[in-house]
Amino acid sequence: MMNPSRLYREQQILEKFFPGCCTFINGDDGDYLDIWVKSNSASHYCLRIMLDMFPERAPEMFLVHPKMLADNYGVELISLGANCAAKLLEPSKGFLQLAYNNAAVWSQDLTLYEVTLKGITWVNAYEGYRRSGIPIHHMISDQIFY
Repeated sequence: MMNPSRLYREQQILEKFFPGCCTFINGDDGDYLDIWVKSNSASHYCLRIMLDMFPERAPEMFLVHPKMLADNYGVELISLGANCAAKLLEPSKGFLQLAYNNAAVWSQDLTLYEVTLKGITWVNAYEGYRRSGIPIHHMISDQIFY
């Protein structure tokens, strides 16, 4: 759990780069951040970053809007389950879970801003896949996904 000074710092950073787009929520399923981001094509997505173990562990990140995304064959991504080519972990709570980190190299110094950038990278790779057919994992280097 974040201490109050870390929470304040995280809020300040996020508000600087995503003004008015962040909501910190104390929910029944734990504490989380919902953050609205815009892709390079100006489409809007909402990422949910679970905060219960942050910053000690990399937080889980979900795509909560739009609820359903499909591949180029019309198959909903959520039905793929954990999928390396799509950089997805097993869905949870009805949402896509983005695979963006390597637990072995996670650092408590990483910020929610940096985690959010990984989500935006995934969103843009997904849109690139939809346009070109090139799989998401070919568009995202494993090196940029800690």
